[in-house]
Amino acid sequence: MASLGWDDEWQSALAALDDPSLVPARVSRVDRGVCTVMTGADEVRVSAAVGVDTAVGDWVAFAPAPAGDARPRISAVLPRRCVFRRADARTGRVQVAAANIDTVLLCNALDGRLSLRHLERYLAVAREGGATPVVLITKSDAVAPDVVEQAVAAVEEVATGIAVVVISSTTGDGMEDLAPHLSPGRTLALLGLSGAGKSTLVNLLAGEDILRTGKVRKDGSGRHTTTHRQLVPLPGGALLIDTPGMRSLSVVS
Repeated sequence: MASLGWDDEWQSALAALDDPSLVPARVSRVDRGVCTVMTGADEVRVSAAVGVDTAVGDWVAFAPAPAGDARPRISAVLPRRCVFRRADARTGRVQVAAANIDTVLLCNALDGRLSLRHLERYLAVAREGGATPVVLITKSDAVAPDVVEQAVAAVEEVATGIAVVVISSTTGDGMEDLAPHLSPGRTLALLGLSGAGKSTLVNLLAGEDILRTGKVRKDGSGRHTTTHRQLVPLPGGALLIDTPGMRSLSVVS
């Protein structure tokens, strides 16, 4: 469980439920009311009790399957730390996008329009929620070295005092600079517009093709290749949440 981020504070929250039959687990994926959760020893498909809303990254407590029910059922969501929320552009309904994040990797690609405006907004979101922001400039292999230097200088003016890492998921350049942020048991979230190379990076870090990737359009905008949020355990022990490209996002702790 410690490998998934479990600690004494979570243990105390579970004990407060005063039900020894409940099993703690971490939500790795949500699919229309059915969740995949990780117990540390196994992955289990569970349903949620009425009125229980879950998000990727949540710690939950589930009970054995009731008589006649095919799946165990989530009884409670343990108190969240650092909740990322997004508003549905059509309905205005606020949804929890991900929870319990330690570090936010803010992705900005060099092969398109390096958007400092979006970066400023994401930095504000990360700081508000208490997660540690790291600016990740991706696709360094797509431009000349002097363009990379100019981009880093521009980002550092906006992200004062924030770590800036330049990588190429294609060549592997810069990955050693990202490694110190991938500590065992730490949960990271990837944020950035579609086309920023998030899914490619997840696949590289995981060592396998977990998420589908797509080409970037000629105008520099990306296709939404990731359509769901997923918590991915990495070989080094960190946990990574990939998110669909988000245009409206807020964080509350």
